[in-house]
Amino acid sequence: MSKTIIKAYSDAAGVSVSTDKDPANLSDSEATMLGQKQYIVGTDLSLTNVFNSFSATRGVCIPYKMQDGTWRLRFNITGTQLAGNFFNFSFDGVTFKTGVDQGIEVSCPDLGANQAVGDYKATGGSGAIAGNTNGGSNMTNLRIFGDVELDSKPTWAS
Repeated sequence: MSKTIIKAYSDAAGVSVSTDKDPANLSDSEATMLGQKQYIVGTDLSLTNVFNSFSATRGVCIPYKMQDGTWRLRFNITGTQLAGNFFNFSFDGVTFKTGVDQGIEVSCPDLGANQAVGDYKATGGSGAIAGNTNGGSNMTNLRIFGDVELDSKPTWAS
């Protein structure tokens, strides 16, 4: 049986991580802190404040803690947008770093050459994701992903 080597450290609550645990054997708290636990949209967390008929077909979020204590969130959401060229939604229980809007990536093959045109961001001080595709509506393959800084650990994370 192979083992994955993980660097050890303790957080303020005294949670420590062994240096040679298989990720499958980590506690939920350890796995979350190290970015080894994924949370599923619709099962573990919700998207709220959905605007303009955006509908997530699949979403995965991976919160993790940096050495300096800062929490970050990697996410990958796929969905459809059947009206308008704007999409908005919020991650329930998440606050993106206050005072700064952070860039995210969006792609949509339905838009052809226009897919890279637009303004996409994780809005600071909220859990809101906002985008303007500038390319039309009826997007059935909208893909939204990013790795952004948070104010604190998501409320739904172990």
